[in-house]
Amino acid sequence: MDAIEELIDKNAKEYASIAYLEDSAKAQKLLDNPMLLKQPIVRNGKTAATVGYCPEVWEGWK
Repeated sequence: MDAIEELIDKNAKEYASIAYLEDSAKAQKLLDNPMLLKQPIVRNGKTAATVGYCPEVWEGWK
């Protein structure tokens, strides 16, 4: 799966506005409308981040 696709919340009310765009346009659309991003976006403060609920990954960050 494309990295941009992993960031998009397919359950978002505005999903139809991004669903059929080209990848280059999707990136700009996400910047313009952050409500289309999956939540939460969690960073470990170093080099890693997750999108969505990933407690198994977060445990490995300790």
